[in-house]
Amino acid sequence: MERKVIPLLHSKVGFCKRYQAFWFGIWRAGALQGNKPEQAFFVKCDRTTITQGDIDNGRLIYLVGVAVVKPAEFIIFRIGQWTAEHQG
Repeated sequence: MERKVIPLLHSKVGFCKRYQAFWFGIWRAGALQGNKPEQAFFVKCDRTTITQGDIDNGRLIYLVGVAVVKPAEFIIFRIGQWTAEHQG
């Protein structure tokens, strides 16, 4: 089971950084509310969003919150993604 965790965590880190970079660009373009990035969006992809069952089944789960109306009032999206290890 430990063998599944290592590749999943490495791929998770890369995708999480890409999501953060994407939303940072959206914020810099003025499409999100907030004077600071943390007021405008968040990307969460860690053991609070990914269960052991997700790891075993090759899933990545992200929470993305964006402030489109008021700073720090987030619309939250839950995004699921299959990893390369997924067999289905």
